[in-house]
Amino acid sequence: MRLPNNRFSLFLLFLLFIAGVAMIVIPMISQQQEISADDNIYALLAEEIRAQAAETQETEDMPEVSQQEETESEPEETESPTEEPSETEAITAEDEEPADEFYVVEPVHAAEITEESAQDDETEEFEEQSTSEPMQPAQTKKPLQENAAATTPKPSAKPQNAATDNKDYVAWLTIPGTVINYPVVRSDRTDYYLHHLITGQQSKLGTLFSLTTSDYETPSQNIAIYGHHLSNSTAMFSTLLQYKNESYWKSHQTIQLNTIYGKRTYRIFAVLNHTVSDWDASTASFKDDNAFLKFVNRARKKAFYDTGIEVSETDHIITLITCDRSFGGVQGRLLVMGVEQ
Repeated sequence: MRLPNNRFSLFLLFLLFIAGVAMIVIPMISQQQEISADDNIYALLAEEIRAQAAETQETEDMPEVSQQEETESEPEETESPTEEPSETEAITAEDEEPADEFYVVEPVHAAEITEESAQDDETEEFEEQSTSEPMQPAQTKKPLQENAAATTPKPSAKPQNAATDNKDYVAWLTIPGTVINYPVVRSDRTDYYLHHLITGQQSKLGTLFSLTTSDYETPSQNIAIYGHHLSNSTAMFSTLLQYKNESYWKSHQTIQLNTIYGKRTYRIFAVLNHTVSDWDASTASFKDDNAFLKFVNRARKKAFYDTGIEVSETDHIITLITCDRSFGGVQGRLLVMGVEQ
């Protein structure tokens, strides 16, 4: 009778083991799916930015060509006001039916309409499509092409989407050859952006952010950008830890920062660990050149390897900051620092 009892006990232990594993694995899988879905939101935003930037470039180029062609063709199409029509043309003009009979006025859903606006229906429809700048009064007897050239909106310098519409949006950060391709906000609401996407959705990914001490417009001599390191994920700044290996740095030395004030490119000169209590790696401005060089040299001395890249007292740098619990526990940080080229 003991054999069946032993089998039953073993079966219960096996069930408990399976249940314990499931309690650990299922939440991990669910979390990874959530992270992957949220990271895909950033990927879609990046695609929108890239497509809109390309469209904006085409829009900037096209008007110049069309205006030039229009200017060249105008002398050929314009007739001299003093030239009198030939006898054949005069007869043809007399035999033609009145022009008004060839125009069909579409129904207008409005209470009133003036005679002038009815004549310029096509011109006004075109002008309503442009909202980026105030419209000039329509000239009723000008060709539609001329009005189109005058009212074509200028392309925006900043492509618009759910990321760039955020009032805190300041830049788009990319490290070519890596998965790092994310928007950056400038804000002191650190707790919010640690737990929310730039679109406002709550997420473990958060948003890359700079404190307001980092000046993107002037700019400050150091721009510091914070981002999450997530276990078992490549999202956000997780892959920065690969820069601990010199071979990885050799293949990924460039940081690109497309700010609302212009594009900047940096070359990574130091990768190092530090703890929060060591020093303030986000220092943006320095009292003099010596203070800045002291800051840079401290980073170079603590770096994992010598990159051989020099930084002068007049240079501007960028500092990417993420967690690294393998160094200093919860206080551990990894810094990837680049100098502007």
